[in-house]
Amino acid sequence: MRRKSPFGLVVVVVVLSWIAGAAALAGCGPSANDLNISNVDTHAFQVSLSLDQNSAARMVRGAITAIDADRNAVKLSADEIRIFESSDRKKWHEVQFTVQRRGEALLPLSAAICMDESGSMSGQPAQDARQAVMAFFDYLQQGDRLAIVKFGQDVKVVQGFTDDRAALQDAVNTDLGWTEFLTAAWDAAYEGVKLAAPEDAPKAVLLTSDGEDDASHEITASKLIKAAVDAGVAIFTLGMSDDENSDGMKYLFKISSETGGLFYYFQDTSQMESVYDAIAQAFNQALVATWTSTYSSGAVYVKVEVQTASDKASTISAYHF
Repeated sequence: MRRKSPFGLVVVVVVLSWIAGAAALAGCGPSANDLNISNVDTHAFQVSLSLDQNSAARMVRGAITAIDADRNAVKLSADEIRIFESSDRKKWHEVQFTVQRRGEALLPLSAAICMDESGSMSGQPAQDARQAVMAFFDYLQQGDRLAIVKFGQDVKVVQGFTDDRAALQDAVNTDLGWTEFLTAAWDAAYEGVKLAAPEDAPKAVLLTSDGEDDASHEITASKLIKAAVDAGVAIFTLGMSDDENSDGMKYLFKISSETGGLFYYFQDTSQMESVYDAIAQAFNQALVATWTSTYSSGAVYVKVEVQTASDKASTISAYHF
């Protein structure tokens, strides 16, 4: 990664330009962004879905949130939601469900936060990023668990999932001393997905990026999406750029929309805290749907369709019995 004045474009997963020699060295290169983004509208109404299941009882819970074109949380009602299940993503069966607000349902969430520790994060950008994550801790509800993943050219799990606030703060403040300017965007998010997958709660990865990758070795954007959907992990992407309609922002929107997450946009690390605040508000206003699964074994895909008076969107995630 390299710094882009005046913003110092560096946060949780940032790459500013393709450098052919570095890409070849990384072993992944420009093909890391292997998605079709021709019809992506980063201003669209969005819906998210994070899943949790009890295999013995065949019970499933989904935390459903939505944000409007201005990325403000939308308070959904049950009659605006339809839920479907499928074993093959071809034939869908509608399910009946009950709903509660997340606070009423006492539903904990698990989120892996990926933090950029590359050389371009030195100075004020690093301080902004750490302050934003620390502020996010203040919104945690009882039972919520977080993990901290740090990366530059390499990826390191600094703190596995825990609700220990002191341990999380220590992890956020840990300085790994990395000086390389390359970032492994998709590798870091994939590590977050692997960490979150076994969590006994709706699960998410929070990833900040400019939508490009110059250091991941095996993981492309499409592989990341598949891994997240198969594991039922929603990827919330925080896009940092001076152009909201850039290809990088479209990549991030596509990743979030296809994994049951939400996309947020900002221009400067000083805005990170307000973005994390918006994500926390979306989490805490989630509508929790509970239903009995149509299936009793194997992989089950879940599609949620949301139709409000003015907007419509859908997303797909999955769980395993």
